[in-house]
Amino acid sequence: MKVRRNASVWARILRWAGGLGLVLGLCACAEAPLSLNPSNHQTLAVPLALQKAHQAYAKGEWKQTALLVKEVFLSYPNNSVVQKNALQLLEKVHEQKPAVPADWKLPKGVKLLEFMTRRGVFLNQVLFHSALRFRTVERNTLKQVTLTHGSGRVVLDRARSVGVLHSSFERDGNDYLHDLYFSDESKPLPQGLYRVKLVTQTGQTTAGWFFIDSKAYSTKSPEIGLPAKLRPQDLADQLRFPSFRSPEFRAGERRTFYTRIVKLSDGKNSVVRELWTARLKPSHIRVKKFLKPGSYRLYAGYREVRKFGPMYLSRISYRLKRFAVERVFSSQP
Repeated sequence: MKVRRNASVWARILRWAGGLGLVLGLCACAEAPLSLNPSNHQTLAVPLALQKAHQAYAKGEWKQTALLVKEVFLSYPNNSVVQKNALQLLEKVHEQKPAVPADWKLPKGVKLLEFMTRRGVFLNQVLFHSALRFRTVERNTLKQVTLTHGSGRVVLDRARSVGVLHSSFERDGNDYLHDLYFSDESKPLPQGLYRVKLVTQTGQTTAGWFFIDSKAYSTKSPEIGLPAKLRPQDLADQLRFPSFRSPEFRAGERRTFYTRIVKLSDGKNSVVRELWTARLKPSHIRVKKFLKPGSYRLYAGYREVRKFGPMYLSRISYRLKRFAVERVFSSQP
């Protein structure tokens, strides 16, 4: 009867944590049969690693849970049902702990590593951006950076120019900031296990990993409300924005807001005003400069951040809107 009782416990755990209607059989001493749904007679084996991952979660062992979820993905690369259940379990770990520990760390000379997702709206078109951001002490601290999906597909490769690299010097911190962008803006990257490889100029290699889950990308973007009229010479007028949270927001995630007004020209676009704040009450931006007649673009974005091991995972929701300044400040659709 002990075997039957153990199987019942595992069935309750998987139904509660995975939400997939997974039912375990009676044999808990080996890989138990997994029913896809009550009306389906096909069965699969529940991996022991997945069972152990649920057990580690129940004990509050977050790092061990993440390691076992990784083991599930490596051992069952073609089993979408098992992978989905494991990834849902990891999502619940993030709900419990915004900073999930892992078994790897950044190499010397790399001060920050961040995977960023962006969902934006511009001219009624939805755009997706994905990028690896890394902050280094020297411009060429890293000679190679790669991001690879668990299937083996190379998403980003600095040396082979897979992706677009943008680098800048941060004067305040005397560091170099690099963004390696994924070029396809039409859709998010697929969910699953990703491996990140960092190789320094001294030959030190770091093999990291993380997951893209169902909450990695926002499914909404903030609204921008522009005043119907604004006199260019009126420096006291303000633009206001609501305090936005994406539907994917998890309790404990850090939130920031950034907005800027850019004047568009044939030669060079210039930033008229920008604001960054972690005060997420309804925000505003003061136009301190005279808005000359012309075309402008307004950006408003909210960033939600959690952590996995030594790297940050950020979800950005933004909206771009054009407007023109003539004799009054008027919005354009």
